[in-house]
Amino acid sequence: MAQIAVLIPTRSDRAEDVRLDHVLHSLLFSTFSDLRVVVRDEGAAGAFDSRTVRQLADLLARRGVCVEYHRAAATGGVAIARQELVAA
Repeated sequence: MAQIAVLIPTRSDRAEDVRLDHVLHSLLFSTFSDLRVVVRDEGAAGAFDSRTVRQLADLLARRGVCVEYHRAAATGGVAIARQELVAA
């Protein structure tokens, strides 16, 4: 079976606005076993600064899911995020 890549662009300027945990939580219940998750974060508040997000990423990794986190230095918008995610 082919690997499924889940590409997640995110941008949050305040820590309380980060909602990546909802996405990762949903992926924990996925029936697909061969997943690769790539997160591109260009927000002022880092998505992986959240303890919950880090724990969910760790749980996914324990299930064999490859989780990659890319922190962008500057905001580039949706088109740039999409290009960088597809290239990753």
